[in-house]
Amino acid sequence: RPDYSKQYYPNIYLVTGHTPTAHLGDAYAGRIYRANGHIAIDCGAGFGMPLGCLCLNDFREFYVE
Repeated sequence: RPDYSKQYYPNIYLVTGHTPTAHLGDAYAGRIYRANGHIAIDCGAGFGMPLGCLCLNDFREFYVE
């Protein structure tokens, strides 16, 4: 698992999944996490949370409840 508090590369985003964003804090439960050069897209749909989708062209977020 990446260390989400650490920015690995300047000007590059790491897009990751597998770790539900709820593990990054209650504020991120069911939501896409974006910080420190990371984009975590596993919103926990397998656990009843919304399915999150991110358009990489403009970073718009979409959710299916």
